[in-house]
Amino acid sequence: MCTSYTSNSLCGNSIFGCHWSASCPGICTGGSMCQYSSQADCVNSIFSCSWQCQYCGAGSNGVCTGGGMCNYNIQTDCVNSIFGCSWKSSGYAGGGTAYGGSVYGGSGGGSGSAYGGS
Repeated sequence: MCTSYTSNSLCGNSIFGCHWSASCPGICTGGSMCQYSSQADCVNSIFSCSWQCQYCGAGSNGVCTGGGMCNYNIQTDCVNSIFGCSWKSSGYAGGGTAYGGSVYGGSGGGSGSAYGGS
């Protein structure tokens, strides 16, 4: 329900407990079911996924680490694997993570995403 809102004020004043979050480029993490490319779809999923913001091409160059089963070449496949793998990026990874049920960023205009309350 929350993903249909396109402004902070409409989102924050909804009857559904929606919250507004500043949008950022990144990846969806949280397990093998978290294969979303949209920030709003990721944080609104039923799988408790989280959005990890990444800037300046972070994540496009790196290596998947964590053992013999961590031979992934794509960051989202690596961090969402069932083997506890982690991605070591050779670039800068700034930003933060958006979690459902809390407000992160976005206080006024600008681009953003609406996500559901708890």
